[in-house]
Amino acid sequence: MTTADKKQCLLQLRTLEEQIKKADEERIEAIAALNSTAINYSGLPSGNGKHNKIELGIERVQAAQEEVNRLIDQKEAIKKELLERIKQCPTRECRILLRCKYIKFMTWAAIARKLGVSKNHARQYIHKKALKEFK
Repeated sequence: MTTADKKQCLLQLRTLEEQIKKADEERIEAIAALNSTAINYSGLPSGNGKHNKIELGIERVQAAQEEVNRLIDQKEAIKKELLERIKQCPTRECRILLRCKYIKFMTWAAIARKLGVSKNHARQYIHKKALKEFK
């Protein structure tokens, strides 16, 4: 596995986090649209059609929630796998760096403080070493 492949593997959580955020925004938009529709329809007799606007709105909210849940489950499974692989790294500082950077999404400055080294040392030297150790 090349260094680029290892980075891509480790970045999966960040990508999923972004997808979850986008899916949740879509869920919130669906809820807002449903609330707006419900307010507009309150007090009016219900339609005789199978799929009126409220039913379609509810289906949209449910689908959006299911997508958020699916992505969260996927994220948790990948996180578990990555943590197991990180545990296999022989060097403690490399394990810490990989967890901080790719699991907790900490900044280089915060990682450097945690390791007690300079930001450049953490980002260039320890990170490079950690990627070599990551299997």
